[in-house]
Order: sequence, then C-alpha cells, then structure tokens
Amino acid sequence: MDRPAAPDMPEPAFPAASRPAVTAVVVTWHPEPKRLARLCAALLSQTGRVVVVDNGSAAHELDGARAARADGALELIELGRNMGVAAAQNHGIERALAMGATHVLLMDQDSVPTPGMVARLLEALALPASREAAAAGPRLFDPRTGASLDYLKKKGARFRRLPAPQNAAAPLEVDCLIASGCLIPAEMLRRVGLMDETLFVDAVDTEWCMRARAAGFCLLAETRAVLEHTLGAHSVHRWGRTLAFHGPQRQYYIFRNNLLLCRRPYVDRAWRRLMAKALPRRFLFYALASLIPGAGQGGYLSAMLSGIVDAWRDRGGERPEKKRRRAGLFP
Repeated sequence: MDRPAAPDMPEPAFPAASRPAVTAVVVTWHPEPKRLARLCAALLSQTGRVVVVDNGSAAHELDGARAARADGALELIELGRNMGVAAAQNHGIERALAMGATHVLLMDQDSVPTPGMVARLLEALALPASREAAAAGPRLFDPRTGASLDYLKKKGARFRRLPAPQNAAAPLEVDCLIASGCLIPAEMLRRVGLMDETLFVDAVDTEWCMRARAAGFCLLAETRAVLEHTLGAHSVHRWGRTLAFHGPQRQYYIFRNNLLLCRRPYVDRAWRRLMAKALPRRFLFYALASLIPGAGQGGYLSAMLSGIVDAWRDRGGERPEKKRRRAGLFP
C-alpha cells in the first residue's frame, strides 16, 4: 500500500539577500541510511548548513550523511556513544552558533521537511505576535496514518488538544512544540538556554518550551509549513487522534521525565493536571499490554515502575544499565 503523501504547499518567496543563516541540527541514533540521505538532501536545499550529531551508530548507518557531506555544507559529529537527545542537540547547537547561525532548526532522523518549510517558519517568526516568539514549529504530518498531529494549547486552567488546520491565515500561538522541525532564533537559545541534559530523552522539548513560556515568550505553530514526521515505533489514527506506541525503554523516560517536570517551579500547573490524568491511563494501558501473550514487548511494567521510582528520587541522566537488563531490554 502506498503511504499517504504530505499535502503540497507552494514555496514562499524569500529574497536570498535577506535570508537568515539557518543551520539544521540532526540527532541520529542507528538511522536508516537511505532515509538519512533523503533528510540531509532536503535540509541542504532549504538551509545554509547541516550538522549531524550521532549518538553511537554503526559506521555504515551514517553513509547517508557522509555522502551528503561531499559538498562541504554538512558536518558530521560522532559522539561515539549514546549521550542522549538533549546532549546531542546541545553539541549541534553550540557548533551552529560558533559558525554564526542566526537560527537553529532542530530535526529528528525520522522527519523530512517538505519544500518551503524553513522559509515559512522564518516568515512566521518575522510576523508580529502578542509576545516575542521563542520558536516556530511546523504542522506535523504522519505519512503512516495520513493525519496531522494536534498541538497543545492552554485554555483556562487546562491543556487542550488543538487540531492543526491545514492553511491557517496566520501562525497559531501554542504552548508546546515538538523538537523536530522547531526553528529557534540564536538569540533565544542564549536567553532561554540550551536543552536540559539531565532528561536524556523524552520531554526535552516540553521542558524547553515551558522554560521559554515562563520567561515570557510565546511559541508559534505555522500550519502552512509541513514536516513529515513519524511518531513512536508505530502509530494508528483512531477517534480523531494519532496514537503513538513506544517500547519499554521509552516508557521509563516518559514516566520519569514528565514526573520530574511536575516538580520544576516554572512548569505550568496545567501541565501537572494533564500528567495527573495522562500518566495513570498510560500505566494501565501498557501494564495490560504487557500481560497479553504474544504482544511482542516485555518489560513495560518494570520500566514504568523504575521511571516512577527514579522520579521520586529526583534521579536524571541515562537509565542505569542494571535496570535495563532487569527489564529484559538487553540479551
């Protein structure tokens, strides 16, 4: 079956003389070489430079990046081991700023920008907003389901899901942006700070967005900028929502990091209320899934409980290997 295609959007005019210096930072961890090559080619056509930061992949898995590096506009930083998403992003951001980037575009290896995405994000940041914008993000389109992912918007004392319209006349102000496709002015990285490496992976983007909002900045969603993005190990579209599924290791970080965020003084109370509902539901779902024979994933219950305990202990960083082995995640 052919996968759904992202809607075609005309590329906006953006005079070359006034185009800011955008550097894309791509974090990789065991990427699929052909998909990585496609991503690098798409980014090189829309940005001035690309920095690929790898978290300990095999040499052949980076062939796509090495091939794109031939024109000199792509730099590959190999960390040699998995230092986490936040640390890898920070390595790339620091390199981009050192090279004079005015804007940094964060990207996951499982995303591909459609034509004109970066130019539209730049236009969104240049438009007047109610407050100074810390970042702008695209509409995320999942090619596996053919659906666009919702945004989160605070209404009253709660966060609500905001469906993504395809052609909003102006950028929407939202309260959270996913890191992939997020365009951040260099000045905002200096004022808000870099990514929180204690979170390692998961909720890294949420934490930065909360920190930016607490500092008085807004976040913009430009729905005419489209990013092909696959969320989770696999996903389905049901009941008007895209449901993403992650393995046990990710469940550990999802529980631990979101509970850690709830203890941060700058995190909105509405986020705490959302987690008070969402995490128990997630726990019940994956606990039941782990009991189904042949479900294909063991270790959910152990991973989630470990995440809860480590959050209570205020323990960040990478999950200890002993606990990973105990959960059956390694041979």
